[in-house]
Amino acid sequence: MGMVSMGQDITQRVQTEALLRESEERLRTVLQNMPVMMSAFDNQGTLIVWNRECERVTGYLASEIVGNPNALELLYPNPEYRAEIVAQWQNSNHHYRDWECQITCKDGNLKIVAWSSIASDFPIPNWAFWDIGVDVTHRKQIEDQLRYSAYYDALTGLPNRTFFLEQLQHAINKQQTEERELFAVLFLDLDRFEMVKYTFGHAIANQLLRLATERLRECLSPTDILSRVGTDQFAILLNPVENTAEVTHRTECIHQAISLPFHLNNQDIFSSVSIGIALSSTGYTHPEDYLQAADSAMHQAKTSYSTRHVLFDPKIHEILLARLQMETELRRAIEQDAFEVYYQPIVCLQAGIISGFEALVRWNHPTWGRVSPVEFIPVAEEARLISLIDRWVLQAACHQLRKWQQDFPHLDYLTMSVNISGQQLMQLGLLERLDGVLQETGISGNQLKLEITESVIMENTASETVLLNQLRTLGIQLSIDDFGTGYSSLGRLHQLPIDTLKIDRSFVNRMETDSEGYEIVRAILTLAHSLEMDAIAEGIETSQQLVQLRELGCNYGQGYFFSPPMNSTEAAALLAANRRW
Repeated sequence: MGMVSMGQDITQRVQTEALLRESEERLRTVLQNMPVMMSAFDNQGTLIVWNRECERVTGYLASEIVGNPNALELLYPNPEYRAEIVAQWQNSNHHYRDWECQITCKDGNLKIVAWSSIASDFPIPNWAFWDIGVDVTHRKQIEDQLRYSAYYDALTGLPNRTFFLEQLQHAINKQQTEERELFAVLFLDLDRFEMVKYTFGHAIANQLLRLATERLRECLSPTDILSRVGTDQFAILLNPVENTAEVTHRTECIHQAISLPFHLNNQDIFSSVSIGIALSSTGYTHPEDYLQAADSAMHQAKTSYSTRHVLFDPKIHEILLARLQMETELRRAIEQDAFEVYYQPIVCLQAGIISGFEALVRWNHPTWGRVSPVEFIPVAEEARLISLIDRWVLQAACHQLRKWQQDFPHLDYLTMSVNISGQQLMQLGLLERLDGVLQETGISGNQLKLEITESVIMENTASETVLLNQLRTLGIQLSIDDFGTGYSSLGRLHQLPIDTLKIDRSFVNRMETDSEGYEIVRAILTLAHSLEMDAIAEGIETSQQLVQLRELGCNYGQGYFFSPPMNSTEAAALLAANRRW
C-alpha cells in the first residue's frame, strides 16, 4: 500500500507540475500578445517576461532582455536613477503600486512608461512580481506643452503672469516666516514699443521684445524671476535683496541696459523703460496686491519728467484715481467739443510786428474750472487721446487763420503754428488729413507750421524722416519745439527737413542774470543760422531780453512781454490795433 500511495503522489505531482507548466505557457502566450507592456521578475530580480509591446516600445527584443543580468543597466543607464527604480519595485512588495519611469530605448531615445506593479502572491513559482506598463510619452509631451502654455510666454520664453504670481506667493510665505528675507517686485513698461510696432510692423516689434528680454536676463541674479505680464510689460521678482539701496542700484542697471541702442531693420532704435517698485516691507499678503502696487508706481514713473522709476507709496493710488477721473472727463470733453483754442502771437523781432500765432489748447471744465495743460496733456498722452485733441486744434486753428485772412487782407503773411504729438506723427493717414485740412480751409501749406518736440523728432526713424519730407512737399513748415533741453543729436540735425528752432524758455529766462544762459542762446542762434533755419525765442518777459535777442539776430519771439495766450476775439482785437514793439 505504501508503494502504491507513493506512486500516486508522484503521479499527482508530475501531473500538477505539467498543469502548472501548461498554465505558465498559456500565461506567457497571453502576456506576449497583450496590447500593453508586460514584464515579470523572478525572486533574484531577473527579467523573465518581456512581451511584444515591450519590444515595440523599447526596441529591445526579449532575447536581449530576458535572463540578461545587465538588463536594468540597458534600460536605466544612470546608476542613481536605476537605484530609484529598484526602490520602486521593492516598495511594490505585497501590494499594488502605480509609478512612472523614463526608459532608455535601444536607439537612445527616452520614453516615459506608466507602470502598475503587482506583487508576489502569484500562482507561478519563482515569479516575484510583474508589471503592466503603458507608453505615455506622447501624453506627457502634450501635458508638458499644456503646462508650458499655461506658465510660459511663447514669444520670449519667459514665465507668464500666472507663474510669476505663484512664485511671488512663495516669496510672501517665506518672508512671513523669515522676517529678514526681503524682496522687491518691479513692474516695467517698454517705452516707444507702440511706435516701433506701427512704424516697422509686428515682426520687428517682436524682435525688440526678444532683445529686451535678453538684456533684462543679464541684469538678474540666479534667484530672481523675470516674467512677461503684458504686451510690452515685464515683472521682476528681486529675491532676496538687502535693502532699498540695492533695489535702486539694480533698477539703474536695468535702465542702462535698455537705453543702449537696439540694432533692428538695419538701423539703431532707441528705447527706454519706466519702472515701478513695490517692496516687501509694504506688508501685502496677496501677490496680486504687490503687482498692482508696482504697476501703479510704474504709471507714475511714466508720466514723470524727473525720474525713470518710482517706489510705490499708498498715496500713488489716490493720484491714479484722480488721473483716471481726469481721463474720463477728457473723453467726455472730446465727445462734446469742450476745448477752446487760445492764440499767442509770434512777433518778428526786427520789424516789431505780429508774424503769426501759436495755437494752444485750453480746457474749461464745468466743475473744475480752468484746467492747466500741464495737468491734462500728460494724461491725454498716456491715454492715447492726444492725437484726437491735436487733430481738433489743427482744424480749428486753420479755420481761424482763414477767417483772419478774410478780415485783414493786408495780413496775408500771417502763419499758424500748431503742436503735433509723437502719437499723431506716427499715425497712418496723417499726410492725407493735413492735405484735407488745407483744402477745406483754403490756406496754403507755407502758412501752417507744425511744432514737434525735440525728444520726438530727434529719435525719429528713417520712415518718419520720409514722412517729414512729404510734409514739406505740401509746403508745410516744421519747427523743433523746446530746442536745447537735452535730447538733440546735433550730428543729425542737418539731415532733417527743419525750418525753425524754438529756443526753450528756460534759456531765455536766464539771459539777463546768467552769462551761461546768454551763451547757450547765442550758440543755438549760430547753429540755426548756419543751417539756414529761423529761430524763435520762447518765454520773452522783459524788454532787456528783447534787446539782447535783437542784438543776437534772433528772428522771432513770443512770450508774455508781447501778450499772453488769448481767445480768438482778443487776438482779432490785437491784430486790428496794429500793435508794434
